[in-house]
Amino acid sequence: MHGNGAVARSPVEASCGEPRAVAVRLDEIARELGPTYRAAKPFPHIVLDGVFDEAILDGVLAEWPARDAVPWITHDDDLERGKHTNGDIGRFGPSAQRVLTEISRPFFLEFLTELTGITALIPDPYFAAAGLFETTEGGYLDIHADFSINARTGLDRRCNVLIYLNHDWTDANGGQLEFWRARPFRRETSIVPTFNRMVIFDTRPSAYHGHPNPVVAPPTGSRRAISAYYFTRGRPFREQFYGAQGVRVPGGAPVSRRAQLRAIGKAVTPPVVVAAAKHLIDITTGA
Repeated sequence: MHGNGAVARSPVEASCGEPRAVAVRLDEIARELGPTYRAAKPFPHIVLDGVFDEAILDGVLAEWPARDAVPWITHDDDLERGKHTNGDIGRFGPSAQRVLTEISRPFFLEFLTELTGITALIPDPYFAAAGLFETTEGGYLDIHADFSINARTGLDRRCNVLIYLNHDWTDANGGQLEFWRARPFRRETSIVPTFNRMVIFDTRPSAYHGHPNPVVAPPTGSRRAISAYYFTRGRPFREQFYGAQGVRVPGGAPVSRRAQLRAIGKAVTPPVVVAAAKHLIDITTGA
């Protein structure tokens, strides 16, 4: 067991044929560990080691794009620093393309469905806010809840997959992925982002996470990961979000119950009603 999740114990060789980046029998993992995933606290998640072929992940590192070679997006503000992301898969090397392509294929989607219990999962072909992640020394990401709606497709984000690429990483290097309970607001789980470790977790209003501990003297020069998000058309009412762009929580306090209820009301009100109300306000105020 690890961090209220579970670690894959004995990787099984993939079936014969075209070599896969995935080096284990995912169907067996999903059947065995689905109940563990869904019962994990503070929200459904799991930690799996050794799922991918190490040579292919080392290939991702060897082909890692230089900062001036591709249009990296740099995130530097009060809530995150030193973080760089790139979802332009066409500019990646063949190893990264292979991993991102495989985790978008039906066999991986079926694994996620059996593991999480979320049906009809859809990958994002644009890898919006996903793809390759890199955090340099001193960088961090404060505790937050992720965006709920893909602005390009309109689909609901339901599940996150992170694959870490950091050899010889320990707690001393910081950058641990943390999962926090919403009420009371406190850390429940800390996960070291070590090489060939995959973390899967639900995207929901109370799924507060981040790596607030700054990266310290990274043994490989920076904290690196592959990231992918999965979506459905709609989501359960109890999981309706209160902000499509995500909710960040500097300093600790989760979003107020009033704000949640107000945004949920907005989410379930038909657009024609919202437009009519705005029109009526404009008439009465002379705007």
